[in-house]
Amino acid sequence: MSPVGIDLRGAPDRSVRPALVDDARAIARIQGRALLRLDPAFSQGEAAALEERWRRTLSAPAPAGCWTFVALHASTVAGFALVVPAPALGLEAGSIEEGSEIAELLVDPDFARSGHGSRLLQAIADTSGSATLRIWAGAEDEARLRFLQSAGFAPAGLRRYLEPEGGEPILQHLWWAALESRT
Repeated sequence: MSPVGIDLRGAPDRSVRPALVDDARAIARIQGRALLRLDPAFSQGEAAALEERWRRTLSAPAPAGCWTFVALHASTVAGFALVVPAPALGLEAGSIEEGSEIAELLVDPDFARSGHGSRLLQAIADTSGSATLRIWAGAEDEARLRFLQSAGFAPAGLRRYLEPEGGEPILQHLWWAALESRT
């Protein structure tokens, strides 16, 4: 029993909630690990700056259409997602309605394959009210591509290159999904 008399046995140990200022360090740690895999020149000083940027971001009111969510494994932040508005896109094969772009969707490797990515995606879909979701994914990131495909995302036919300082360019493709009508 908890101190307030609520039986917490059997309570879910995995959940998603909006990020709090106190989550800045954990978010920066997860993002820093991902950046280090992409760019071996990523430094501890940059990691400290990441934490401060997240602290400022999470302290300020979020602009319309922007959300930051954290995935919890018990009380540990195991992943996070940052969502921003996305304009409509005209493509050669059609168009993608305006919606939400998942600017970051990262799960700590220590908690990989625990369902946290799926829970974050569900929270985004439930909260955004968007007609579409989109996310950029590395062409070589087979695990992420399989995850996106299993979640109903498909390639949009757009690509971009990220050029980390001192590293090889990284090819990314835009993936997108249409959400079911909310009416």
